[in-house]
Amino acid sequence: MHFGNSLVVLAVLFLGFYKGAIAGSIGLGIFDVLNGYAAEAPIIIIEVFVVALVVTQSFRLVKYNDSKILNITLVAVAAGVTKVILSFIEGVIKLLLGGSGLGAAVTSSFLSLPATVINSISTVIIVSLLYIPVKKALEIFLDASES
Repeated sequence: MHFGNSLVVLAVLFLGFYKGAIAGSIGLGIFDVLNGYAAEAPIIIIEVFVVALVVTQSFRLVKYNDSKILNITLVAVAAGVTKVILSFIEGVIKLLLGGSGLGAAVTSSFLSLPATVINSISTVIIVSLLYIPVKKALEIFLDASES
């Protein structure tokens, strides 16, 4: 499982679109560079901004009502679905640029999605479980820093 997507969603929920997307891009970009995926970093940064936009708009659709865990879960589901779609499109484009035919690219990209689906499901679970405790911890921290 890859926890980076969960952290991106949480960052956007707590910091907003710009700061959350930048934090997610830096975090995932550094991870990619340090772990031999430097060539993937620009694509991942674009994906982070797209996911951040979807999270922001989804949160807006639920009227920023984070008192219901269902709303946070729906935002996380939107992020997960977006990640699956983006991974599929990225796979097709890479294979087409590598010389594959369209049918082969689509089939191969589709067959490589199970890992992304698992990560997306874990994102929904992790965000749903962590949002409320992290929000409470931040509120305590911010209240303590103001006094």
